Amino acid sequence: MPAFDPKKHTFTWGNIVATGYGPDAAIDCSYNEDMITFQPSLSGSGAISLNPNTSGKITITLLQSSPTNDLFMALVALYRGPGPIAYAALIKNIYFERAVASAARAWVTKIPDFQLAKEVGVVPWIFETDDLLLTLGGAAVPI
Repeated sequence: MPAFDPKKHTFTWGNIVATGYGPDAAIDCSYNEDMITFQPSLSGSGAISLNPNTSGKITITLLQSSPTNDLFMALVALYRGPGPIAYAALIKNIYFERAVASAARAWVTKIPDFQLAKEVGVVPWIFETDDLLLTLGGAAVPI
């Protein structure tokens, strides 16, 4: 029976492999717009349009204690110098091999908000890409 193990997924941005994910939705990927839109006609029929926009967002939620925050921040600090840096991004899970998200170019949209509290919090890093590729599938390797 296939089983999901959250320790078996990875997110890489450039040569950085993220570690120290938050406790809940650690990775979230979504397109910015619908793939297909429908325009109804006055008579009740209509037509569909395929949207060529494949831009999207990838949100990675890390614990505040994650060393990956330092690595991401070091690259984002370069934005103020030579300008925005876009690196390839890849998300995969060893057990759900057919569920993959990738982008040839992804960049951080803003520095995450800074919060301190009683307990260790989370840091959401939001990446944008002009060409997100999402492939959803079930478990390819039975356990």
